[in-house]
Amino acid sequence: MYCHILGYEVDFGFQESASLINSQEYDEKYTGYVASSLLITEKNDETWKTIVHSIESDIYSKNEAAQSLAFSMIATIVPDVLVNALSGIIINIAIKNDHSTAIRKKAIMCFARIVKKHPSKFDPKKYVSAVAEMFEPKHMSLSFQSAAASLLLTLMNQSNP
Repeated sequence: MYCHILGYEVDFGFQESASLINSQEYDEKYTGYVASSLLITEKNDETWKTIVHSIESDIYSKNEAAQSLAFSMIATIVPDVLVNALSGIIINIAIKNDHSTAIRKKAIMCFARIVKKHPSKFDPKKYVSAVAEMFEPKHMSLSFQSAAASLLLTLMNQSNP
């Protein structure tokens, strides 16, 4: 990772950084997500395919730190493989009220980034009413409503629903 940050072309360490994502230790998991987002390019589909299951298990876990790391990494890179495999899960968490506000906020921002990067894969009209419900008084967190507003503006920029 240090060689990459210095500007050198790095073509090794992909599997090692991806294997750190599976760790139960937060520090190792964090390092795995950061290293994977830096070292693995968006076009490296084979490597992304090998870690999709690990990222999906972090999203489904009850550990909010692991969920946050997964959403942040997906939103940073937005590779096609992860979008195709995980967008349904991300949208479900963002829209449904089954998770904590902090996790939903991360999922909302991840969904907004996915829509910006891959607008042709989503029909904005399908999600506008669900996003509009996020502004109801039961969601009093300013940061949550700010994330919802960002998603709503992103959807409206794609088409005018």
